[in-house]
Formats: sequence, structure tokens, C-alpha cells
Amino acid sequence: MKFAGLEERTQELWSAMGEIDRAHRQAGHHIRRMLMQKISETSLEPLERDGQMDFELGDQGGGSISAYQITDVLTQDYEVSTDRIGILLEAEE
Repeated sequence: MKFAGLEERTQELWSAMGEIDRAHRQAGHHIRRMLMQKISETSLEPLERDGQMDFELGDQGGGSISAYQITDVLTQDYEVSTDRIGILLEAEE
């Protein structure tokens, strides 16, 4: 804070960061409840058949989220470039 010239606002900014963190966590818990409700009302046959399924939470203000069926967990570690993080990789057999 001192380096950025904000030393005198330290307490104010830390307090604001705490509020943002709490709101973010509350939103995550709310979206999880919405997703669990949606899943309980939905057939998961497309997920089992296709390995992927989208859940629309827009009617409740939550947007959409995709679910992927995990069919295998590799025991070997692999290096992945940062531009590939969050992108599903097909396991080579």
C-alpha cells in the first residue's frame, strides 16, 4: 500500500476487499444451491450419453454452467501451458 501511495487508505481498502470476498462467497453458495436444485429436476441422461451437459440457470439469474463426465483420472503429471488451463484435454490411449 505504501509503494502504491495508498498507505493512508489501508484499512478502508482492506475492509472493502473483505466485503467483496464475502459477497463473492455468498454468490457462489447461492449458485451452487440453484445448480443442485436444477440437477435434482433434470434427467442426467445427456451427461451420461454425451459426457457433457449444459445447465441454464438464467431463469433464476444465475447464467449457465457446463458439467463434464469424468471417465478417467490419469496418474501421471503433465505440464500444461497457461493458455490451455480450463480447456478439456482428451487422454491419449
